[in-house]
Amino acid sequence: MSPKQLLKVSPSPVQKAMVRELEDWDDLTDARPLILVATSPQAARAYAKIEPLVLSLQKRKTRLKYAAVGDDTALEFVYSLFEAGIVRLKVEDILKPPVSGHIEKLADSLIDKLKPGTMVALLEARGDNSDFAQRLVAGGLRVTRLPVFSRENQDLVALPKSDNPWWFLITQSSYLKSLVDEINSQKIDPKSVNWIGNVMSLKAAVSQVAPEARYHMVENFIPERILETISKY
Repeated sequence: MSPKQLLKVSPSPVQKAMVRELEDWDDLTDARPLILVATSPQAARAYAKIEPLVLSLQKRKTRLKYAAVGDDTALEFVYSLFEAGIVRLKVEDILKPPVSGHIEKLADSLIDKLKPGTMVALLEARGDNSDFAQRLVAGGLRVTRLPVFSRENQDLVALPKSDNPWWFLITQSSYLKSLVDEINSQKIDPKSVNWIGNVMSLKAAVSQVAPEARYHMVENFIPERILETISKY
């Protein structure tokens, strides 16, 4: 196993700054709903490890509504919200886009369903681009960004020579090109490379940078589902 990225919960200074911004931005006496959006499965887990943020959200739990970018993210969100002592929900209680993983469609759904001026807090990674937030703001919503974790890129380890196919689990397209370049530099036959992902947008990204590779769609990243997919080949 060779992770392409290491994920780290935001350090204490960032945690304090984000909680301070949330407290300044949202008045506890405000009766309007506050929409908490998980932009990735990692974000849906990471915020629950930040105690000051959890405490701040607990104060607002009667006003909180929830959204997630896809099915996997919603499932992680359900678990973490319960573990953090905020609320017990079903996946069906969380707003998701009509196409799982399609963040633009999630933005459109939020804009369609929410009144102008509704407050939306985005749980995201440090360094995420601002397109999603800007789309929401353009749609009349108030937005604050909460960078609950960071990604640190790692080099691919030297892979051993093998006649067996290679399997790579991919969760986002941002590091796909560099990973393909590293695979090619190790002279691995592109036809022996298999990618596993859970959204069709990743399939399109793989087709662009590695047209000879195969993409396998899974419903979610439960280990049993991944092993079942691999065992068929």
